[in-house]
Amino acid sequence: MKNNLIRHSNFQDASKELRARLNMSSEKDVTIKFEKDTYHFIDEKAENDFNELMAGNLDYDTHWGKSEIPYNKGITIENCNNIILDFNGSTLMMYGLIQTMLLKGSKNITIKNLTVDWWRSPFSIGEVIGSEGSKVIVKIFDDFPIKGGEPVWAIMDYDPIEKHLGEVYKFRNMTPLKLIEKQKVEFSGNFTLKPIIGSYLVIRHVGNYRPCFQLLECENIFFQNVTIHNNPGMGIVGHYTKNIQFRNLQVKPKESHIMSTSTDATHFISCSGLIDFEDCYFEGMGDDAINVHGFYQSIINISEDRKIVTSTILNPNGTQDMVFDAPTNGDRVEFCKSNNLLCFSENIIKRSEIDSEAWQVKITFEKPLSTSIHCGDVFTKVNDCAKLRFVNCIARDIRARAALIQTRGCIIENCKFSYCTGTGIHIDTATGWWESTSTRDIIIRNNIIQACGYGDGTYNNTCGIAVLTECDESAVGVHKNLVIENNQINGNGESTGIYISSAEEVEIYGNCINNCATAIEVDDSTAIHIYGNDIETQAKIVFNNKRKSFNWD
Repeated sequence: MKNNLIRHSNFQDASKELRARLNMSSEKDVTIKFEKDTYHFIDEKAENDFNELMAGNLDYDTHWGKSEIPYNKGITIENCNNIILDFNGSTLMMYGLIQTMLLKGSKNITIKNLTVDWWRSPFSIGEVIGSEGSKVIVKIFDDFPIKGGEPVWAIMDYDPIEKHLGEVYKFRNMTPLKLIEKQKVEFSGNFTLKPIIGSYLVIRHVGNYRPCFQLLECENIFFQNVTIHNNPGMGIVGHYTKNIQFRNLQVKPKESHIMSTSTDATHFISCSGLIDFEDCYFEGMGDDAINVHGFYQSIINISEDRKIVTSTILNPNGTQDMVFDAPTNGDRVEFCKSNNLLCFSENIIKRSEIDSEAWQVKITFEKPLSTSIHCGDVFTKVNDCAKLRFVNCIARDIRARAALIQTRGCIIENCKFSYCTGTGIHIDTATGWWESTSTRDIIIRNNIIQACGYGDGTYNNTCGIAVLTECDESAVGVHKNLVIENNQINGNGESTGIYISSAEEVEIYGNCINNCATAIEVDDSTAIHIYGNDIETQAKIVFNNKRKSFNWD
């Protein structure tokens, strides 16, 4: 392999130097080693866009990345094979609104020994010093310079004594920051819960820009000893990518910054093979540590011979990397009614004609469609369901869930989840975001879930593990073959430890469930086997459905 040593010169902006060597197309068998340093990546357009955002001149909800909305790009590696980027403990310091790196159509890529940070975070933090009616007054810390007029996309509160996120979370519909005096601001909103005086407040200025690392149509990607302190969007998004491995990935705030990525730490769409996490750490994100899923397509037209349909993604937010997630030739799909998301028919795609601008696809199937399939029904690809291994990982102080699982073939083992405002582990499939699919073959064992499920992202009042569907009706058997074994769940005195709905063949055994009003609750499920759990005597096991089979002691 070719070897190159990147030496950083003593000038501030290293973006031209980095782009000159790291923007690659169709290269192979290259190892690039960096001299350990801090590399400042300064892009004038990215800085200008950030300044416009902070002045209130850019829509904080703009879906950057759609065809009509350009975004700022850092480094692009496209159609490359066998590339090793060894940053040797360096920091890549980014400026403004920009995506750090895109990997596209590439195989066997290793990124290691790197920290990514932002010179000015896309959020501000301060202490709440006043509260008058709908108004909140905050003294912003000096790390986050404020001029006034900055938008408030969302707020989160933080207890500086307990050092954990609180229950306050609100997004949108708040006034911009009004500068009262240097670093002292006020803003207003219609608060259900209001931050208390003395608490710290994280004020997010942007919703979801671009992922720090975007992996598109790649294979065999390896992250080793990579830390992401900050990003104005998600940390890592994989789409149509096969086999992604993480060792000592850390998504966490730098000291005193409370927040790391604006939204999910990691997010995977229609990937395949194995997504493999081990010895990784997650803290301070504005959303989940991990989400693995596909997308439902809604049928909007069916041909007379019932072999051709036109379909579209219903999600009004698009996909998380703004790439149309379209079914294609050879995909195996399952059909569901949108009201319950229970599979009732299958087929294989013979040919697809994709209209990426309209986000629609015309599909010809190998066999005529079942007469039970109608417009408004949904289907999803099930060959793009990556297996997930999530082992020896820590997730703490997250606004939302630690793990959102919407795929098949998953093990979550020997992990510790604590002070996540949402449910610790959420097994799901949903309308709303229209994320698929119904799950199969999930093992959750030997994990500790501590003090989760007390705020935003909590489902069915569940602190530990929730298995359910988010749709109009529950149906038995949407989720199948789950094992929940030897986990320790410590609640908040009022929560449910484990909640099961819309499931079939679930084993729950050897778990220790403490400080929960309800230890285990079951709705609309069958073949639920509950035994050998250590449950406090005052906690309940609740079965809300009458016609299903249970085996418990």
